[in-house]
Amino acid sequence: MYPSLIGRIKKLRLNVIEKHYRDVVRLERPDFEKQRTELITRINNDKGQLKAIEDKILRLLFASEGNILDDEELIETLNESKETSAIIAARLTETEATEEKISIAREKYRPVSTRGSVLYFVVAVLAEIDPMYQFSLKYFNQIFCNVIQISEKDDHLPNRLQILNREITLAMYINVSRSLFERHKLVFSFMVCVAILLQQGTISESQYNYLLRGPVGFKSPMDKKPNCTLLTDPIWLAVKYLAFAFEPFKYLPDDILSRITVTIGGYDQTIEFIPNSLNSKIGWNSHLDDFEKLMLLKTLREEKLVFGITEYVRIHLGQKFVESPAISLSVLYKDISNSVPLIFVLSAGSDPFGAFHRFATDMGYQERILSISLGQGQGPVAEKLIETGKNNGSWVFLQNCHLATSWMLPMERIILAIVEDSSKVHTDFRLFMSSMPSRTFPVSVLQNAVKVTNEPPKGLRTNVKRALEEMLDTFFEDHRT
Repeated sequence: MYPSLIGRIKKLRLNVIEKHYRDVVRLERPDFEKQRTELITRINNDKGQLKAIEDKILRLLFASEGNILDDEELIETLNESKETSAIIAARLTETEATEEKISIAREKYRPVSTRGSVLYFVVAVLAEIDPMYQFSLKYFNQIFCNVIQISEKDDHLPNRLQILNREITLAMYINVSRSLFERHKLVFSFMVCVAILLQQGTISESQYNYLLRGPVGFKSPMDKKPNCTLLTDPIWLAVKYLAFAFEPFKYLPDDILSRITVTIGGYDQTIEFIPNSLNSKIGWNSHLDDFEKLMLLKTLREEKLVFGITEYVRIHLGQKFVESPAISLSVLYKDISNSVPLIFVLSAGSDPFGAFHRFATDMGYQERILSISLGQGQGPVAEKLIETGKNNGSWVFLQNCHLATSWMLPMERIILAIVEDSSKVHTDFRLFMSSMPSRTFPVSVLQNAVKVTNEPPKGLRTNVKRALEEMLDTFFEDHRT
């Protein structure tokens, strides 16, 4: 990576931390901000007064003729300035000391702003996984500030900071994970978990890089590999690398044919390359920490790594971070407005229109739905529907936006115009869209919208849960026999 790019990234990271720092102090301790503003004003006024006195003395000295000791105005001004300067200097010292105390008190909130920055940069890289995973800093800040305002209060500052870090992390997971496909949710949870632990110094970059990439570029003098069919050359190379690069694995090559058992939370894994081999004398389960156990699974049983990661996230972040949060249109509806659309990100075989229509009916909008399935030449029709909805407060649903690639730029301009001046848009207007993942979908629209993935349920439990969630409150009453 180029040094100039690294510098820009560091600068951006510092700017994000500082933005979150100002937000958390402003919301948590408005009295600090008020006092600090007053002190800065007072300091500037006092310094300005000192400067005015100095300027007056210089002016009188310049204009003085003859013996300056005979210049009564100058002598009087010097005496006044001496007294005034002493008063102002004492006041400045007191004021600056007070400002320093306030700054020290404000600094105690720094861990919350740091957590916010860590989370934002995890979210920012999600677009590399899927082009639809776009989230703006503005969207992130709204969640950040909202959590600070509504989360549980506690007069004991360490407890309050712990609550804020926990609730900000959970709120970000819930809001972002509903926009992710199921296969990416654990990836996101683990990225959040690792980013927090890296920032805290609990794990190292080299450990994380190994878990991601393995022994890339490592060339070891190939000692004679133990005679074991299951112990392949790539596994043996990785074992040698672990022993070379990480002190806790120093004796792993010598112990590789023993039975090794590790436990991460509620997940147990026994590893043996030779059936009925003897138990390891090293006791790897107590010798390694949980992340090192993940590294061991990566090396010896990579197909089991996902189970270990699930438990690792559950231990460090909590059960909610390994579960898909419940999603309902009634909850999503609270987050959208006449200028914030809702985008259904589709997968093969999914169709959100049925659930959307039931929700619109439940909300009393069944007669005010305008819908079109986009395709070639349908852009002008969609524009007319949006214009109608803006004027009379209808709900507009643009289905299959990925099929109208040539209309994406006009759509972006229309939506940006709505965002920039929502006062001209009917307050009841809502815009819904559906699209398969597409690199042509405008990034600005994705960043400004609420997004939710729509996947067909997998498994009996998920199907039953989805069916119950989509039922109207009156369903059982209407079908009671």
